[in-house]
Amino acid sequence: MVLAALVALALASAPGLGQPTSRELRERLVSVYLELLEVEELGYNVSGQVEMLNQALSLIRSYESGKGSAEDLLKAQEILDELEGEMPALRAEAEREKSLRDFLTALTVALIVSFVGIFAVLVPRIAWRLWYRLRRDWVVRPV
Repeated sequence: MVLAALVALALASAPGLGQPTSRELRERLVSVYLELLEVEELGYNVSGQVEMLNQALSLIRSYESGKGSAEDLLKAQEILDELEGEMPALRAEAEREKSLRDFLTALTVALIVSFVGIFAVLVPRIAWRLWYRLRRDWVVRPV
């Protein structure tokens, strides 16, 4: 009986196995925020994840102010776990979208330059040929 109580106490006081502290959750929140910031800098829309982060922060704040319970910390921990789990997929998706966006930008610039070159070469030729066809039967007479 005493041995079971000691094991339960040891498991509850072991780091990462018991109740998370608000300080630990705040540190995790900051690290998730910094990762989201990096993903956002790649041009990916992270507004949904930021809303979840804000929800976790409000749960932590409610616990710290004494208005919330320990369940708020557990809920915040679940949210942070979910966000940390999504982070590799978000980063990969953001990098894929950025490379696609860069490719499309380069393709657009190349097409515009090509069309300008074609326009500069072909339009004068077409204009002169059209002018010649319209006026080839004209006779010039001195006045």
